[in-house]
Amino acid sequence: MQTGGLGPLFCAAAASACSMAPISSDNVSVAVDEAAIMSTLSGHRDSPAFVRLNDAPYATALGTGANINVYVSANGYVPYASITPDTSGSNVTVPEGVLIVREVLEDSGAIKTLTLMYKGPEGYNPELGDFWFGVTDAAGTPVLDTAGAAKIGKLAECYSCHIPRASEGYLFGVPADVRPVVTTPGTPVPPTPPPVTPLPPAPPPTQQPVCGDFACNGNESCVSCEYDCGECPEPGDDDGGGGGGGGKGKG
Repeated sequence: MQTGGLGPLFCAAAASACSMAPISSDNVSVAVDEAAIMSTLSGHRDSPAFVRLNDAPYATALGTGANINVYVSANGYVPYASITPDTSGSNVTVPEGVLIVREVLEDSGAIKTLTLMYKGPEGYNPELGDFWFGVTDAAGTPVLDTAGAAKIGKLAECYSCHIPRASEGYLFGVPADVRPVVTTPGTPVPPTPPPVTPLPPAPPPTQQPVCGDFACNGNESCVSCEYDCGECPEPGDDDGGGGGGGGKGKG
């Protein structure tokens, strides 16, 4: 599966990929319900509230060598699915309450970590589209940074990667070539055309008469083929042929 040209979906999983950026002081009057976000993670794979964007695991572009899967909550599927990492200028934004879950997989295919982006209420994080970020283990428990703090909230390590994607709502999306083929519900399927009856074979060519085949047929005659049709008879006299000759002998 091709992965060339992929941009990072989240920077929270690899701080080395994105440099630190200053963050303004928290707006304490606007917050997100982190406990509610975490409570959705244990069943995101099987929940109808989430849609998986990629057909099969594909390699992350962060340079770690890991494969990833990407899920988005159903309320954000339509706008999020219109974003791809190799395009810009779509001016797409996802609505408040959208949660994007990125699975980072072990070589065995098991989930190693989850990196999260949640669209918070207006004013929560104006510097980065009001997004909340998180990094957890497979069970949804937040990972700790080197200082022992949970890696959730307005993670500075993600800013330099996502700010250049402002015209895509600060998102990278999933490459088109790793997505499943989707049939829109209700789209009529064109009927299968009936099989085309093959034309009958052309009749064999009419065999032309051959002089010398011991058969006088077709347009053959004693004139054209004496061998097949025999000698032509001698023409007779006007008064009956042999009778006339006899008369001449008596005179």
